[in-house]
Amino acid sequence: MIINKTNKRNNKLVFIFRMLVVLLVIVVLLIIYLSSRANSDSASNNKEAVLKAVSRLMVLPDETGVVVATVSDREKLTGQDFFRLSQNGDKVIVFPQAHQAVLYRPKVDKIVMTAPLAEAQPEQNGR
Repeated sequence: MIINKTNKRNNKLVFIFRMLVVLLVIVVLLIIYLSSRANSDSASNNKEAVLKAVSRLMVLPDETGVVVATVSDREKLTGQDFFRLSQNGDKVIVFPQAHQAVLYRPKVDKIVMTAPLAEAQPEQNGR
């Protein structure tokens, strides 16, 4: 009788241990899944991903040296006509050789604004 109770107790402990291991494996897999999902979200901030998304909406200049920036504080951009419709999180894509800038909103996958870049005018020495 005592041996039978001990076996039942050991069986319960083994069962609980196995369930804890299964639960631990599920938690680890969930963490890995959420981590990979977060990495894919950060890939949307990736320059190539932004350019690919915008290239589906318009023909982009074929050039190197493209600059992609994120609007992080829209309030600092007030008074600049190009940014009047911008929101935090929008992407600014600058094509320096083509003298073009694009304001892209990834949340809705839309181009908000395009504008030519003003060339820097050399200073004239009093003439």
